[in-house]
Amino acid sequence: MFQSVREMVETLAVALLLSILFKFFIAEAYVIPTGSMAPTLMGRHKDILCPECGFRFQVNASEEMDNEHNIPNGIVVAAGTCPNCGHTQKLLDAPSFKGDRVIVNKCVPSMRSTRRWDVSVFRCPAVPKNNYIKRIVGLPNEDVRIQYGDIFVRAVDPDGTRGEFEIANKPLSYLLSILQTVDDDSCRPTRLLEAGWPSRWRDELSRQNPGGASAGWVEVDGGFYCSGKVVPTQDSPSFEPASMEAFDAEWQKLQEEKLIGDDGTLWLRYRHIVTPSDVWNALDQQQPASAWIENGKIQNNPQLVTDMTAYNTGIPVRDPRSAETYGGLTQHKSVGGLGFNWTGDLAISCQMSFGAFGEGEQITFELVKGGTLFRARILPAESKAVLEIPSIPLFTPLEAPVTLAPEKKYKVIFLNIDEQLRLVIDGRPVEFPNDGRYDHLCQPLSNGTPGVLPRNRDPNGLDLSPAAIGVKGGAVEVSHLKILRDIYYIAMGEDHQEPIESIFSRGAVEGELVSMRSNARCDRFFARPLANLSEETLTEFYSDPSRWNGYGNTKSVLFRQGDNAFLALGDNSGLSQDSRLWAENHDDIPHYVDRRLMLGKAVCVFWPHGKPIPGTNLFLIPDFARMRGID
Repeated sequence: MFQSVREMVETLAVALLLSILFKFFIAEAYVIPTGSMAPTLMGRHKDILCPECGFRFQVNASEEMDNEHNIPNGIVVAAGTCPNCGHTQKLLDAPSFKGDRVIVNKCVPSMRSTRRWDVSVFRCPAVPKNNYIKRIVGLPNEDVRIQYGDIFVRAVDPDGTRGEFEIANKPLSYLLSILQTVDDDSCRPTRLLEAGWPSRWRDELSRQNPGGASAGWVEVDGGFYCSGKVVPTQDSPSFEPASMEAFDAEWQKLQEEKLIGDDGTLWLRYRHIVTPSDVWNALDQQQPASAWIENGKIQNNPQLVTDMTAYNTGIPVRDPRSAETYGGLTQHKSVGGLGFNWTGDLAISCQMSFGAFGEGEQITFELVKGGTLFRARILPAESKAVLEIPSIPLFTPLEAPVTLAPEKKYKVIFLNIDEQLRLVIDGRPVEFPNDGRYDHLCQPLSNGTPGVLPRNRDPNGLDLSPAAIGVKGGAVEVSHLKILRDIYYIAMGEDHQEPIESIFSRGAVEGELVSMRSNARCDRFFARPLANLSEETLTEFYSDPSRWNGYGNTKSVLFRQGDNAFLALGDNSGLSQDSRLWAENHDDIPHYVDRRLMLGKAVCVFWPHGKPIPGTNLFLIPDFARMRGID
């Protein structure tokens, strides 16, 4: 008997010792507390399925908890905005979930194998008792500059010699995991479209000939089809964007300067038409569509794509009971979540199938940044793909072999991110010379003058329609069309002063809405400051190219890392308290993470919030689809 008890005690002791050793030296589980790494990792949040378009998104709910005591503080996130259709909805009845549970690998000797873009856990230099999780963007003995939404790095030799800054390109696997949705055509706001609001995707031929009976592309179930020829159509008129004149003028200018030509390509073009609160409110009040235009208050001009982050659109209230009686809760979007920074690093994704193509016939994917066209052309009959920048003669078109079969479906992604063009087909990157990079064209020349593609170039009318698919020749069908954007890193630091107001208060009813710091910081310059920060003034600004003089310029912040120093930033740049702000808020705290504070690397999300047991509010069914590795 005694022997059995002794063996059991010894077994339990060994198991306890092994668990302690495992936790401290091999791996440990962490719960993500805040939204600084969204959308890669979720802190406390609400998980929403938009009732208007069916798009799933998350809204930050960290404001609901007292961080010091980890208990509810009486605040409730009561509304949030869908990034796909712009509908703001009440969330009072939506449950709030704890953050993602992640596994952190602590078995990395001295963290010497830490690489750029790793998601790492460390003790916060400002509050050492707290563990933070951020992405490592700066390594020991290098300078890091944040500007234009990107990361630039240069090495520092032991003797202090500094090289030239180069843009830090993201690995493809990581990049594809953090792209944020700007538009998902498979999630269409049916009620909005049936009432006459224009679709973001439109056949270019029918747009240029309103009321005409011909088109290059026609809408089919779940997507669009082009036969390669102009076809008759019964085009039903809708409230088209009030103006595409700025886009047309810039396009015509390129043709007159013979920088692009009209080769008979039939275009399906995306316009970034953002639905304002007024339209959704009018629909809720069952107003006729004609009233939207006649009252002169609703503008449906296309706009610039910004760093709008749905996660940051939450509207917190102190008293949920008063929120039910407050009629304006969803009548205006949270200004803090709308985004203040034009984001030109985009990607277009779709599922594509095609018929027989002849010699010279092609499928073209087009993206626009700063008034410059970037294209990927696929020529099926010639088994090749071509990358080109039509208006930049110094960019020699890059070719690569591609073999695609007719009638087979392919997932195609074309990316213009980090000054690099990439084409991905069915998850595999097409291998182009120089990896499709064009950063050498953006570098200042030796005499100090800007390169042929200066990084501070302003957007123009072409940026109102930043993506398109063109067909010349054979038949093509596309579906699951998406426009995606890269993370926009905002330049903040010790000497940073925001160009526009950073504190917002709704102030509709005293004490009802929580005044909070903007979730969307700004580092871009405005030639003419906005009179006030509201949804209406921002809409007017983003749809008017005449006001974008200087908007291509951004602030810049420089961080220098010595030995054993790492720069750590959050993926949710508008919300993260990271390396940019530690030194600003604490005079005696460095901006970097010392190697001795590094704890490990996050490798996987092993438990996102569960699915509900049918008929209950218990979210205990494992959601295996959202369990994933962390890039």
